[in-house]
Amino acid sequence: MKVATQLASLFTWLHEKRFAIGRMEPSAIMIDKEFNIKVVDFSSLIRVRDIPHNTSREADNVTETLKGDVYAFGIQLLKLITNNKNIEGPYYWWIMEELQGGKRSIVDESALVNCDGVLTCGISKQAAECLDEDPNARPDMENVFARLTNLISKTDPGQRQVRDVFSERPGEQFR
Repeated sequence: MKVATQLASLFTWLHEKRFAIGRMEPSAIMIDKEFNIKVVDFSSLIRVRDIPHNTSREADNVTETLKGDVYAFGIQLLKLITNNKNIEGPYYWWIMEELQGGKRSIVDESALVNCDGVLTCGISKQAAECLDEDPNARPDMENVFARLTNLISKTDPGQRQVRDVFSERPGEQFR
């Protein structure tokens, strides 16, 4: 959860600065022994112009780019929580198929040790929302970050300490 939340915080901060990450491979993210992320490659980072007031087509392109980042984050989240790097898309439908028959979570037990149903269900739902095929149905990164930190705060006391490493402003630790 710490890795996922730090990554969401980074995406949120970049979006606030009007940058889109575009494509991000898992190999671009290094993690230290305290589970802090170290992003080493932003080769596809692009500056997103301010949304113009006169051309809705350009505004749609900006929104699509930012929502594309939400999708890219969703892929990373999915791979983290399932402990499965070989999931083939379409990811949203893979999650829906996995959750058929009353299964409430796609979280692999080895990925989140000692976590409860609130966290596993919530993180499964968050991954599905990020990976929705309709970009307009996806949340923005600020919302994703807020939901992840809220999920951490609802977990057992041993997990709550992870929440304390994040400032109140998303991305603050990256400034």
